[in-house]
Amino acid sequence: MSLTQELDNKDSYVRQFMDAWFPDLPKAARAMASRLRASPLIHPVNYETKNLYMLVGTASDYRLRAFFDPAVHRCAMVQEGLRYCQMSQWPGFRNPWKPRKGFALADAFVQAYEDFIVSIDLRTPSLDQASEDRLARFCFWFAQLDAFNRSRVSAMFSPPWLLHLSASPNIESMLSGVPDAVAADVTALAKGFRTCHEDVIEKAETVFMGESLDASEIVGNADFDLVADGMLYEFKAMLRPQGIAKILRQVVGYWLLDREDRFGIRKASIVFTRQEHAETFDIAPGLLGISDGAEVRHLFHEGAASGVVPRVPDGLKRELPSLVPLKPKPIWEEPIVPKHPPPTPRVPPRSWVEPNGSIMVEDEPEAPRTRRGRPPKYGRAMTPAERGSLHRLRRKQKASPSRA
Repeated sequence: MSLTQELDNKDSYVRQFMDAWFPDLPKAARAMASRLRASPLIHPVNYETKNLYMLVGTASDYRLRAFFDPAVHRCAMVQEGLRYCQMSQWPGFRNPWKPRKGFALADAFVQAYEDFIVSIDLRTPSLDQASEDRLARFCFWFAQLDAFNRSRVSAMFSPPWLLHLSASPNIESMLSGVPDAVAADVTALAKGFRTCHEDVIEKAETVFMGESLDASEIVGNADFDLVADGMLYEFKAMLRPQGIAKILRQVVGYWLLDREDRFGIRKASIVFTRQEHAETFDIAPGLLGISDGAEVRHLFHEGAASGVVPRVPDGLKRELPSLVPLKPKPIWEEPIVPKHPPPTPRVPPRSWVEPNGSIMVEDEPEAPRTRRGRPPKYGRAMTPAERGSLHRLRRKQKASPSRA
């Protein structure tokens, strides 16, 4: 199992511990969701399948990590995916990743990426469009390898042999096979993140990417996106604010599973890339409302050994969560347009009196006609000839009603 699956299971030890010790997480999630709904969707997309949505989200994760360290291909999930590709066999499909005659596609793919990142500086904002596009295509392949590795324990991804079909000994052919819309989407998300977090990218010193936590054996597997100078980054490319409580529990899970405090996680920043909105907060005093985080973490691991959730002390002082957005977004007020606008008031036509005493009324441009084609009441005055014709017509209708 994984941390995500443990959090979905209300009977698991990790979920029961969070529900008992941190009961105010749903309140914090609702407040965060309301702020996210107030942020406009800046990067909308419409992909055909859910798998493609997930792969693009993972590809954007790797692209954003590359701002802090371009060696994203060394992440554990990518390396495991490359090894799994070379060992996999699927009936009816020739595995292009399997080494043959001294050529290994995995080695060639890694070498091509390393040669590429040597020639660019990802921390500069002036990266040319061709390099951005190429980097986005590499990151999409990293996302496929990541999903390929996770597919061994989860059925949420497409059949793994699909990765074999798109692989080729020609690296350029593999990169050109990535849809242009996907590459443009990943590039746009990266530029939005760069604009909002330029200072953080330039000042980051101690960076950890995609590593497993010390106590991952409690949940089977738990690897975070990025930790930079004690700030845990969680990247989300969702279109609508949903599952916020689950995201907060995931952040708390990462913090609890860092048993030896190797990564020094103190704060967290949840980055919603499609809205260019981020929420940052102190984990222990801000999100959880506790002052002694080390003691709570120690109790969590003691209880994990026995599988019994420790009792919450009666005198535990806990404050309400106070989350402060990194860059608050204004609430955009759109003009309210009524479904049925009020009708335009009718202006009566202009009228006047002629010297002979006739009352004249101005013709309207779109005057309605009566059922029998008569002029409307507010039309012009009838001439004597027209009045005589009308009288003759009425006499004929009275004389022969069958013709009416």
